[in-house]
Amino acid sequence: MFPLLLLVVMVTCNAQHPQGRCDEVQTVRLFSPCTSCAIVQSTSCPRDSRLVTKATESTNCRYKVEIGGKVKMVPGCSHTCEKKVMKPRCCPDTWGPLCVPCPTWNGRMCNWHGTCVDGMTGNGTCVCEAGFSGFACQECKNKNTYGEHCDSQCKCVHGQCNNGPSGDGECYCQPPYTGPRCDQVSTSCKACSAYSYCKQSGGAEACECLPGFKKVGHTCTGDMCSRDVCDQNADCTNLDGGHYQCRCKVGYEGNGRVCVPLNPCASNHGDCPFNSTLCVYTAPGRSHCVCRHGFEGSTPEMGCTLKSACRQNTCHRTARCQTGMDGLPRCTCGAQEIGDGRRCYGNILDRLLELNRDGPQKGNLTGAIGCLLTLSKHGPFTAFIPVLRYPLNGVSESFLCKNHLVLQQNVLKDLQGKDFWTLGLEGLRFRNNEKFLFKKDPYTMYSVIQSDIAASNGIIHIISGPITNLQPPTSDSEQIAKQTVGEILVNDPKYKSFQLIWDNSGISFNLRGPGPFTVFVPTNSALDKFSHNTEYMQDQARHKLHTLLRHHVTTGSMASVEELAATDSFQSEANDRIYINIRQDGRLEFDEAGVHLEAGDIVAANGIIHVIDGVLVPPSILPIMPHRCDVTENRIMLGFCKSCDHVNETHCPANSIQLEGSPLGCAYLSIPDNVSTKGCTQLCNITKTRSDCCKGFYGNDCKPCVGGFQHPCYDKGQCVDGIHGNGSCICEPEYTGLACHICTDEKKYGENCDLDCRCVHGVCDHKRNSSGLCKPGSCQSGFSGDMCEMKITECSEYQTETCHYLADCVQNVTGQPACVCRAGYEGDGSPACLSISALDTRGEDAIET
Repeated sequence: MFPLLLLVVMVTCNAQHPQGRCDEVQTVRLFSPCTSCAIVQSTSCPRDSRLVTKATESTNCRYKVEIGGKVKMVPGCSHTCEKKVMKPRCCPDTWGPLCVPCPTWNGRMCNWHGTCVDGMTGNGTCVCEAGFSGFACQECKNKNTYGEHCDSQCKCVHGQCNNGPSGDGECYCQPPYTGPRCDQVSTSCKACSAYSYCKQSGGAEACECLPGFKKVGHTCTGDMCSRDVCDQNADCTNLDGGHYQCRCKVGYEGNGRVCVPLNPCASNHGDCPFNSTLCVYTAPGRSHCVCRHGFEGSTPEMGCTLKSACRQNTCHRTARCQTGMDGLPRCTCGAQEIGDGRRCYGNILDRLLELNRDGPQKGNLTGAIGCLLTLSKHGPFTAFIPVLRYPLNGVSESFLCKNHLVLQQNVLKDLQGKDFWTLGLEGLRFRNNEKFLFKKDPYTMYSVIQSDIAASNGIIHIISGPITNLQPPTSDSEQIAKQTVGEILVNDPKYKSFQLIWDNSGISFNLRGPGPFTVFVPTNSALDKFSHNTEYMQDQARHKLHTLLRHHVTTGSMASVEELAATDSFQSEANDRIYINIRQDGRLEFDEAGVHLEAGDIVAANGIIHVIDGVLVPPSILPIMPHRCDVTENRIMLGFCKSCDHVNETHCPANSIQLEGSPLGCAYLSIPDNVSTKGCTQLCNITKTRSDCCKGFYGNDCKPCVGGFQHPCYDKGQCVDGIHGNGSCICEPEYTGLACHICTDEKKYGENCDLDCRCVHGVCDHKRNSSGLCKPGSCQSGFSGDMCEMKITECSEYQTETCHYLADCVQNVTGQPACVCRAGYEGDGSPACLSISALDTRGEDAIET
């Protein structure tokens, strides 16, 4: 159940271990069960292990929970624990599960001329050094050598050499030969019996039995078993002709030269029942069955039964106790619950009912219990639940609910100092003091008064009060809901760019039809940035434009933001999939391009609209523009030169084609004279393709020049294009800047830089697309206004409040002082000025304080 990472600490070998065993003490790193980070501190390390650190670890930790009928793998946390265990290990020079000794010869492991494949997974084979052989490296590979290193040559002519690492090279002469090399004939040895040799000693010769034979009367009888040719756990039998047979004793197995104890447990678990018993080795060829830990039974050979490890208070009343196969109790939870190892936790709605029924928040959450479907079937969420004893009146429950929920779950420490997005697509910012505010209203602060309350589909934080300072849907939303998607796109300027592209594309898809549709509408600014693509498709690839538009529509359902968050992907009308990712800050993004959801759940009569900050491009239309224009080049060259008699044998180089026509004269060096000789050759045509970009594209990736490939540098300069180009603009004299978008004359503006700037006491904004006003913040001291034409005066004498710090006090056209917001801001100048750019992006950071 727990993943293990083993770290070796020490190795011990002492008399307490079985013979041949040098068990190893190891530190095992393991983890507590993965669960919600809100309850990980309540979890315990596995039995007999200790907590390494109090910090939680969430890397690659995910737990499984069922939310709304779907099984999800949710990021979580777990403890890191350590446990010391004894790992069975063989001592050096022993092998196998029983750690039996490696083969020896004369008490020397592998005769000291080899390496044993030892260890519990080894097979006890002696891997011999070069020149040695035998099961224990006790023989010389070359049978005609002898000596410790098998490097001495035997010199016997008519006899048997005492060879091998333990041999001395003595010659056992075949009768009637004698002498040190058995190359002399002796009359004394003519009558020697079989299996004898002629031995010379003190000038006399006599018949002696060969090694492994003994004399019985006048004959030599085989006695090879006297030479310890078999394993000590084998029986040796002498056979005729100097042969012998080794047979392992009962309880051992092997070839007789090597015999190892027979371990019945190694085969079919010693015939013990697998799930409930262990097989225990007792002696060679003998074993018995015992019950596993947590099991019991009088006849283990027939199987054991699991003993219940559950007691009355083993688990919390919310959990069910079960005894695991390891004999330990487990507190288990339902598929729609999570646990900390002792108790279980239900969904957010269940937890709110529980918190309101008992504990420090008893009765304080009555008014906050709502949004039944969302809080019980969707998620996971970070839920900000307000202290609210009575329900609020006159506020949409759905609107209120969405602004109290953030997709993804976060404990309080992970919220501090970060920005998040609610399910209602409102931006909020956490301070480092357990307080947060909404970007649309930075003056109202909310406090977390109880944090990190776990639920199966999220984490609950109790806050000081309900979030009511955000603007609910407009009063005309009911009127909008009566219109079709197509009508809404026409009537609302926020969708102007998308509606124009749709209408001008000639697509047959009708968004005023019965539906239902789910439509993703890119913002006007997103489509402006994408305009070079849509303009090309409109003129040159209308079919791609139709596919692009269909990729922003799904039919058959009206998928809300909550429903989008509950799925990983969906199929568009372009038959391509759109993939959804939920960032840790709660924001939805689509596809790998990271297109974000800006506004959602705009309900129409025949569908629902979601606004996104980018364009969803289906893979099937890539590349959108013909950015690659590879060049094919042909080059004529001569083939190989040969004698004209063999011109038909000549051939062209690889990747070339021989051209028709008469052979041409050439010269080649003749061999071996190395003299220049007249010859013949053929003409060859080599075709090569060179990578390059189309006009208006540059770089290795062939990216479009600034302004688009059809109007590079906005037609005010020349783009350094091509595969080796850098995309920079060489501007015409009247223009400058990276995109030739600035007038060279700092007092001019306009498309052709031929209009006079209107800035009076400041620095002119001399870009081609400007209005000829002053650059923000450039007014000279004492002047204000878009054209720095208004003189600043003191307002405090005439008004009860001074101007906002982003406003100036100026004389208006009637000569009266007034507060005017500075360039880039809108408002009455007192008490506040609002950022125009922030207003264009849903009011984020709109109010400057």
